[in-house]
Amino acid sequence: MRRYLSAAALGILIVAPAGAVDLPARKPGLWEIRMTSDGPQPAGQIMQQHCIDAATDKLLQDKFSGEQAACSQRDVSRSGSTMVIDASCKIANRTSHMHTVIEGDFDSAYTMKVSISLEADPGRGQQATKRDMTLNAKWLGPCKPGQKAGDIEMPNGMKMNILDLPGGAPSHK
Repeated sequence: MRRYLSAAALGILIVAPAGAVDLPARKPGLWEIRMTSDGPQPAGQIMQQHCIDAATDKLLQDKFSGEQAACSQRDVSRSGSTMVIDASCKIANRTSHMHTVIEGDFDSAYTMKVSISLEADPGRGQQATKRDMTLNAKWLGPCKPGQKAGDIEMPNGMKMNILDLPGGAPSHK
């Protein structure tokens, strides 16, 4: 369960360096998100279904665009439906360097490829790490009956609302 929760949080953090550059709004409805990752503890196909509406999508972007103060460098370029973001940021007192390539239309599907390197923090016994991740998102249609914006269903049956996670987006009532 912890692995899936971490993957969901990681999926949100991946978007953080991109938030301040005004990603296109995702089409409201149910999105299937598959994430693959390499590294010392590889994550296989993590799949989640995420129900969003325009307000939730905007709240998530607004929440994470506030993180830009921790980024000393952020370069963004766009060409057609491709966006490239390079950023150096502080994450949990460690400097990270991120290279993100986002392709797609945000109405039916998009792919986000992220390469993250975290510098070592010997004082805390943390080694330098590097991880490459790919997030593939596909719009499935309207949210399922009974779902509300922010709801996430994990493959193990766990359900949560991203807006209720500690440190997640602000609650909207």
